[in-house]
Amino acid sequence: MIIDFESQNSEKNFNCDIAVVGAGAVGVLIAVELVKNGFDVLLIEGGGTGVETKSQDLNLTKIEDRPMSGLSNARFRLLGGSTNFWGGQILRFDASIFKNRPWLNCTGWPFGLDELDRYYDQAAVCLGLPADFTDDEIYEKASVKKINLGSSLDVFLTRCLLNRSTAHIFKNEIHGNKLRTLIHANVISFGMNKNRVENLEIRNFSGKSGTVKANRVVLTAGTVEIARLLLSPDSSGRDTPWSNNQFVGAGFIDHIEACAGQIKLKNKKEFHENFDNIYINNIKYLPRIKLSTEAQKQEEVLDIAARFEFRSQYKEHLANMKIFVRSLLNGQRPPNITQLPAHLIAVWKVAFPLAWRYISSKRSFNPADSSIDLMLICEQMPTLHSQIQLGDGLNAVGARNIRVKWTIDGCELKTMAVFAQKIKYKFEEMGIADVNLDNRLTNQDPSFLDTVTDYYHQMGGARIGPSEKYGVVDKDLKVFGSDNLFVAGAAVYPVSGFANPTFTAMALGLRLADHLSKG
Repeated sequence: MIIDFESQNSEKNFNCDIAVVGAGAVGVLIAVELVKNGFDVLLIEGGGTGVETKSQDLNLTKIEDRPMSGLSNARFRLLGGSTNFWGGQILRFDASIFKNRPWLNCTGWPFGLDELDRYYDQAAVCLGLPADFTDDEIYEKASVKKINLGSSLDVFLTRCLLNRSTAHIFKNEIHGNKLRTLIHANVISFGMNKNRVENLEIRNFSGKSGTVKANRVVLTAGTVEIARLLLSPDSSGRDTPWSNNQFVGAGFIDHIEACAGQIKLKNKKEFHENFDNIYINNIKYLPRIKLSTEAQKQEEVLDIAARFEFRSQYKEHLANMKIFVRSLLNGQRPPNITQLPAHLIAVWKVAFPLAWRYISSKRSFNPADSSIDLMLICEQMPTLHSQIQLGDGLNAVGARNIRVKWTIDGCELKTMAVFAQKIKYKFEEMGIADVNLDNRLTNQDPSFLDTVTDYYHQMGGARIGPSEKYGVVDKDLKVFGSDNLFVAGAAVYPVSGFANPTFTAMALGLRLADHLSKG
């Protein structure tokens, strides 16, 4: 059931077995799973059931060093969080990401991929994906022969969800009687009793305050909000037991996106056969290229992948059509409904080839009347200088303001240059396309880093580690120095690889729910 903390009839104080703070991708999944296991769970969300200006204004963040558009464009305070608007790409982390990579002086995770395998499968089923489809099986079903780009480059498929909003996927559970979901309740601070979180202080925009008393607390509110809570003093204004941990808020990372150059096709049939999207049972599979683990080791570089951006005069209209259809599927009023006739007229020229390509071979048609860009998605090297910090003053609900220092180490430049050169060499050797790379990238000119952007994947700030000397949370995601406070989500990543972080965050969330259910 949904309880609105802004309602005059709502209670001010709540009790539960487990409080889950944040009703986004990870929070909803954990809460639903814990309720299935018989726990009294209170899922706490600062926003409402839809996008609200006053809630979104709480995301205003002072940004230093490098600009980050994702801090304002990719954080959503509402039931379902950013899953209401994300692209829905699902991909497991490679096994190498969990291991130490000595050529990077990069510490891995305190467990391996095998620890998450069954939780990946479980998350896939929850999201409506077949858990047992390998890439080879998908290619076989699509009657596509996977291209071989040699030992340094691997072609792989990411999955794309049809139904992407966790608020919609778990609508019955959220509106049922077993799970209580408290909206418009912003968690401000922890009420501490030595090393134990006794309660959470909550507040809304009208100044109404209350408390949530829980035996255990799980933070799933997103990377920046988790850091805000961990950095803030307790409700009495005192330091928390973990306040002296150097990693709280530090090691803040994102994925780095860059345009490496342009693709000029020489063999259009070969290119589109291998890199157009595949559809099977209404699930979209997107072909991508990554640098093999062995090549990373040989070249001493980070994890990285590439996609192709098809530039077209019809792109904006097609994107708006997708937003319209997705809103209808989620039972929402499309935000762009008045512009629909203009978009329909604009895409008429590509409507037939688009439909024919899908009907005849379950593939996408990608109009590229302008250009095809080679886009890189690069792992970021964590650095303690890249931080989420408390800023000056308080926001509209009385929480401390935030400032973010997003700093790039610079070693990412070599990774992008090596990878792009390998793609260029292979495409030109096989006669698929000419690849015209940016000279600044080819020469590893530091000025190329001025062109890169964040990829809306905020991670780090509460990294996992074997002890507080190396991280903020232990292998079971409990905060060092606390007895009953846990963190779930991309905030715990010590390193990330290139893959979208959400699916791994969901798997970690299910692993935590399993751990809490046993203990």
